[in-house]
Amino acid sequence: MRSPGEVLAQIRTRYSNGWRDWLVSPPDGFSFPLAPPDVTTTAREATKVSDWLRAWRTWAGEHPTARLRSTTRRTLIGTQEIYTHVEVDDVDALAGLSPETAAHSARAQQRYPQLVPPHLRLKPRLAEIVDLDDRDFGLLLRAAQWFAEHPQSGLTMRQVPIRGLHTKWLARHRRLVLALLDLDPSPSSPESDDELTPEDVDLLGLRPLPRQVDIILLDPADRRSLAGLRHL
Repeated sequence: MRSPGEVLAQIRTRYSNGWRDWLVSPPDGFSFPLAPPDVTTTAREATKVSDWLRAWRTWAGEHPTARLRSTTRRTLIGTQEIYTHVEVDDVDALAGLSPETAAHSARAQQRYPQLVPPHLRLKPRLAEIVDLDDRDFGLLLRAAQWFAEHPQSGLTMRQVPIRGLHTKWLARHRRLVLALLDLDPSPSSPESDDELTPEDVDLLGLRPLPRQVDIILLDPADRRSLAGLRHL
């Protein structure tokens, strides 16, 4: 006989495993078996079964989006209604059974329509995208849109005209940006790093920073301060 806590753990697991697919194709409903007592147990352990039924009635009263399916059994002590399943109509009702999954589902359903049309490289990154704070999520959308519109800009990273975007942010979130662009990162690119690799820069259509910068000193006073040097 599964307790409400055990079934709720199953519900959380089902949500964790399925929510990405449900964003695209939500199922019609869900059913979770309660492993109800058989006829013999119902008769011999009447007090235990009665407590179990009471616990489920209390739980169902606290979770109106779920309903209990039951069956009637004839035992040596008489007819007994036994709960057999918890049934939930849709994803919203399922997620709403736990505060954590309710908040996550609301955020996922709010953000998913803002992403580019789904493709294989996006799905493994959905959890990271949903977990971003609002500022980073907004910046991710702006960055992906800009790079999509300027696939070969030839700019350096520091020249990209996106408010709030800097090299460290793009390095940390480059795999999310590439996923939204349907681009596959280099196999040698580390999963987590604060530096953009040359392959990342090339995929984003950027120009790497020059390894050498020439400086010409035009002010005579500057040249005198450096022993007459004009070209650095």
